[in-house]
Amino acid sequence: MLHLTRDGQVAYEVLSGKIPNENEFDSLIRHHSSPEHTILNIQAGEILVEEGYQIRGRVQSINLSNGETYIPDIVAVNPKTGEVIFIEVERDVSKDQVSRKQKWMKFYEASNGNLYVFCDNQNCQRAIQGEINLALNGLNYNSFLTNLHGLRNGKRAGKDGSIWFSQRRGNEK
Repeated sequence: MLHLTRDGQVAYEVLSGKIPNENEFDSLIRHHSSPEHTILNIQAGEILVEEGYQIRGRVQSINLSNGETYIPDIVAVNPKTGEVIFIEVERDVSKDQVSRKQKWMKFYEASNGNLYVFCDNQNCQRAIQGEINLALNGLNYNSFLTNLHGLRNGKRAGKDGSIWFSQRRGNEK
């Protein structure tokens, strides 16, 4: 990842006659909770592209029925189905349970019940699956979760060989 200083930007403009593109990290950090979360978003995006997903550009906010908005971490096109999917990127850090339930309810509505989550490790993946199951108890939803650590170690889903290790469809438990 390249980050130009102010002097570097000026030098680039003088030498090339063009304004340098904004660094991807600088662009994304404004929309994420921490540098670590931003880097995990970049890594998730890279893996998704390697797997054939098309990443949509800048994410737009989605208006919800209660007047609030929801902004997914990543918007991608599933290469197998062609459907647009929203992906949340999560780190293994402790979080406020009330706000977490609200997050999953918003994600449920915005995604029409198709939740894709990219975690940093297996512990996070298990915790997030539990949060989602608790928050959406009684609702009909599909969830697809994966984690960076497992993918980097060559792991794939046993069901279909995809990157989504944990797949829950409809009212399955």
